[in-house]
Amino acid sequence: MLKHIFLVLALSVSLALVAQSASAQARIVTVTGGVYSGTILSEDSKDVRIRTTDSLDITIPREKIESVSYGKVTRNVTGGHAPADVPTQNTVVYEPAPRPIFTRQDEPHWSFGAALGTPAGIQPVLGYHSGEWGVRASAMLIPDAVAGLQVGMMKRIATTGHLDINAMLISGFSVFRGGYPYYDQTWLYAGPALSLDLFGIYAEGGLTLGIGDFSNPQLAVQHGYAYHFR
Repeated sequence: MLKHIFLVLALSVSLALVAQSASAQARIVTVTGGVYSGTILSEDSKDVRIRTTDSLDITIPREKIESVSYGKVTRNVTGGHAPADVPTQNTVVYEPAPRPIFTRQDEPHWSFGAALGTPAGIQPVLGYHSGEWGVRASAMLIPDAVAGLQVGMMKRIATTGHLDINAMLISGFSVFRGGYPYYDQTWLYAGPALSLDLFGIYAEGGLTLGIGDFSNPQLAVQHGYAYHFR
């Protein structure tokens, strides 16, 4: 009788270990380099809840996730020694998910705000962002004072936490009204720039070359805030 009890207990422990091994089927990598492996309990557009292989329940915000890999469990059921290319019993094999991975960077959205700087002083700013790419435009018209328009193409080259570093190619023009007896001053320009974006606050600067009433090169700068309609 005692022998049967030990056999039942041993079988229960073995099944528990197999179940625990089989449940470890997801791998999450955060933007800071952290790695979590285990079972995904729930997920939505805001966060992912995972039970790790150490039986810890952890909730990770989507904005802190770099990637999620969904895998499957493969077991050797033939017994004996498995070939070199066949996983051993209860080995977890991670494979890329067939469905797209949701990240905050890949969600297309608009942004709108205001900025101070070139090409026309204080000006509204409108942007569109999709994945690593985006476009940002600013314009202003003050009669008998100043007029200007600038458009910049953006490519995200690095991300550190919530800070995005974008390389840009900007182009635009400025017209400064001189009034009699002074003449208008104009500037048509293009050039590379760099933009640092943090929670919608951004600082942009670059060197431009152009034609008009100013010498080459000219510094182009903007500092502003744009709300992202995610």
